[in-house]
Amino acid sequence: MAKQPLGRLDHIGIAVRSIDQARKFFEEILGARFLHESARPEDGFRVVNFELNNVIIELIEPVGEDSFVRKFIDKRGEGMHHLTFNVPDARERVAQLKAQGVRIVDEREWPDSFEAFISPRSSHGVLIQIGSGFPTLSDHPQWYAKRDQASDGANGGDSMNTAEEIEQLRLVAEISGLKPPKVVLPDEGDVIVEHFRLHYLDWGRPGPGAGDVLFLHGGGLNAHTWDVVSLMLRTRYRCVALDQRGHGNSEWSPGCDYAMASHLRDIEGFVAQMKLRRPVLVGQSMGGINAINYASRHSEEMAGLVVVDVGPEIIAAGGARIRDFIAAPQLDSPEEFLQRATKFNPLRDPRILRRSLYYNLRQLPNGKWTWKHDTRRTVESQGEDMARAAAHRAEELWQAVPRIKCPTMVVRGALSDVISDTQAEKFAKALPNGRFVRVEKAGHNVQGDNPAGLLAVLEPFLEEVTA
Repeated sequence: MAKQPLGRLDHIGIAVRSIDQARKFFEEILGARFLHESARPEDGFRVVNFELNNVIIELIEPVGEDSFVRKFIDKRGEGMHHLTFNVPDARERVAQLKAQGVRIVDEREWPDSFEAFISPRSSHGVLIQIGSGFPTLSDHPQWYAKRDQASDGANGGDSMNTAEEIEQLRLVAEISGLKPPKVVLPDEGDVIVEHFRLHYLDWGRPGPGAGDVLFLHGGGLNAHTWDVVSLMLRTRYRCVALDQRGHGNSEWSPGCDYAMASHLRDIEGFVAQMKLRRPVLVGQSMGGINAINYASRHSEEMAGLVVVDVGPEIIAAGGARIRDFIAAPQLDSPEEFLQRATKFNPLRDPRILRRSLYYNLRQLPNGKWTWKHDTRRTVESQGEDMARAAAHRAEELWQAVPRIKCPTMVVRGALSDVISDTQAEKFAKALPNGRFVRVEKAGHNVQGDNPAGLLAVLEPFLEEVTA
């Protein structure tokens, strides 16, 4: 009598040294379609899933020197790592397998699911994963919710539908003292730059002659930090906000490569693929540094540059305070993050912070919550060479400043502890075509603390340089 099948094959796991390199073969040669990705550095791996003629292929890449994936590749080379089967009654089937003498290893309990592995010693050299639900199964709907809606948000993990997102954006604009003619959401998309996937928000082109504005967020933030500003400008300019590498819904760097040179290549490739014509780059904090670096090489192709609350020289203590805040905590709920964020930035209305956190948190398999960005950036920046690296970066930026020929506006939040008036004015005066402005009632994140104040200086600048 035939035995009942174990379950339905969910996906095939393949260990690779670099997903960025491997995906070119699977997408461009085999025609596989990207589904979703997940990075779990705390567990030593990152995965990207593809669909190929109804077969799900999971590429697994090691993260960290002690990663089990790295050890597998070092011992056996790249290749098939495991098969995963959808077994709804996984606990019962595991008990049956054990009774039959099958060796079971690494049983795991998730909040809503269970998984276990059949040892290769029992299955002729093949690691077999069996389980049900999220996160085990590659086609579980929650993976798609994470990809499409960033569902692990600040409202306790419940995803917002379109109407709710619009209402939240309308509320934030109202709290900020702004009245947009119409509240809409941006289109979302992805581009591949040198095999690296970058996500972006596109607020649309109002007309054929409208100028292009590219917004770059600060470290630990994402493209949604520019939502209110973009909402107010979208009827006159094409506003595009990029999730920079390791942030938002963009890909994490496997080797933790977040150097200025790498960001530069990303922005160059993004501008080219999006066909941005003489764009104005608006960058805050980390995004401002990357915008300076880009403008030093491409200012003749730009209409203008806006650098928000950063420059070649900053206040070290203010930068350290931010790094401490965006480091790698794991908390029990988004509400705990909201309390933490309110203490960190008492200037901001908690309702605005709640929406910001919705797009900036993710839930871990253990049920805890953490930041959505790659927190390895912050850990590495706190090493012994931090001061040396900061000095080297300042030197690079000062060398870049004279090469920026386009009109440039340096913006400082009047309450910022990251850059002083003296430092910002020094930066503006060193620019061939620079000016300095201050936005009152704003700290380091000017676009979030006082978007109306930022728009008051940004709108006339854009009118001038895009005329």
